[in-house]
Amino acid sequence: MEVTVTHTLSAHFVEVAAPSTVQFEHDGVSVRVAAAINPDAAFATITCAGMSDMADDAQLSDAGGAIGVLSNALIMLPDPHDQHYAPAVAAACHRIEDVLRHVASVLRWRFGVHGHDAVFKDTAVTALLADGRPLGLQLVPRAAMGDERAQIEPGGLAAVADLVASSQREPVAHELWREAWNLRHANPRSSLVIGVAAAEVGLKQLIASLVPDAASLVENIPSPPLEVMMRKVLPTLPIRADVEPGRRAPRHLRTAITTAVDERNRVVHLGATPRGDLRGTLLAIREFLYLLDKYSGQPWADAMLTQTTRSALAEPQEPARG
Repeated sequence: MEVTVTHTLSAHFVEVAAPSTVQFEHDGVSVRVAAAINPDAAFATITCAGMSDMADDAQLSDAGGAIGVLSNALIMLPDPHDQHYAPAVAAACHRIEDVLRHVASVLRWRFGVHGHDAVFKDTAVTALLADGRPLGLQLVPRAAMGDERAQIEPGGLAAVADLVASSQREPVAHELWREAWNLRHANPRSSLVIGVAAAEVGLKQLIASLVPDAASLVENIPSPPLEVMMRKVLPTLPIRADVEPGRRAPRHLRTAITTAVDERNRVVHLGATPRGDLRGTLLAIREFLYLLDKYSGQPWADAMLTQTTRSALAEPQEPARG
């Protein structure tokens, strides 16, 4: 099977004197990078294509399941008769995508190319079997509808008017979290760093709003680790919710956020790629931010919490140690 993935580089205002192409091999992938001048545009379009051969019946451990995963799309095989080729397609896409992201990032670095956080925009994928028959492939944009669904209850929009009338704005921590969530596929490292920053900012802003005399200290003095603040500072705050001090930082959120901080430190100090479930980490941080909203006096935030968190707030927790 011959699988080819072609991406258009996310690049702004690239100038080239003439169209050019370079071809080379890297890690078992045949790479072709081309700079084309569009007659209808003033600037060049850069494409990065990778081709890899796989056995039609490949059942490889790195196949990633029956779906090929690209940086900006999922590859589906809609014909049931072709489903047994899915592992080979998935393995080839995984191999090609790793190489093309490497190539594109070096290209943007070498020439100072500006572009969106997502390295690629448009994508095309083809797969030819050994007998020359093309597989029918369908590209599906990467999105997790179950994670991104929102519900507005009857009469809920009136609450927005009330919040605006009282001069309230979306907390910066939530804005940061949304940036992190939108980057989770295109740039996992930035996503994790911004996500942890959102949790840190959210707790500091809660402290400043509940204890105005501490605002300058929060802003100007290095804070203790986030996990320590969750265990030792949250229980002491004059929150605007009926939650006992020992129950204010549910254990499952502390564990998830502590792990996220450790991973953030690996990324910042070593340039490492985040390990583990980034999606789950970001959802835990979002849960924590809505919990802080509840503590700041937003009663509606309770409905944004999961049942796990609501149960933890109502059940005895182990006393904080240390």
